Amino acid sequence: MKYAKEHAEEFRIDPDKIAIGGHSAGANFSTAICLKDAETKELGTKGLILDYPPLDIFTDPYLKPHPKRSLSTKMGRIFNVCYCDNKEERKNPLISPVFATIDQVQSFPPTLILTAGRDSLYKEAEDFRDKLLQAGVTVTHKRFEDSVHGFTLSDKPDAVEGWQMMIDFLKQNLWQK
Repeated sequence: MKYAKEHAEEFRIDPDKIAIGGHSAGANFSTAICLKDAETKELGTKGLILDYPPLDIFTDPYLKPHPKRSLSTKMGRIFNVCYCDNKEERKNPLISPVFATIDQVQSFPPTLILTAGRDSLYKEAEDFRDKLLQAGVTVTHKRFEDSVHGFTLSDKPDAVEGWQMMIDFLKQNLWQK
């Protein structure tokens, strides 16, 4: 992000109109970037999009919700270890943003959060949404009740709606100000 902002002319972008987001682990990384930016104030990110994000790498996946057709507990445990093999380090908000304090998130940009009702990660994303709201951050959220992790990577109606929400969010936060 810093590189893109510093090389805005090369990328033909407006350095004052940058948003970040991602699907799944990419959403986790995007949240960590916003946490770092909250400290450094270097990027001035104008929007954050979190699409079915894993935001709690610390909690054992067995203790998370188990909706029908959600990610398996075993797969979740493997993901957590691959993401960070030191259990105690997983409490670091840069790894598990759900552990960030309200002070750490109060300068977050407007945020769009999409969750899937049949994804074991929906609760941690919605807990993070609540923390952002408590900090006074503008948040738009929708839970797609019958969707599974990765749903926006299809052409199904819920994916089309999710992508339209992302497009509208970017228009609102980057071009209509």
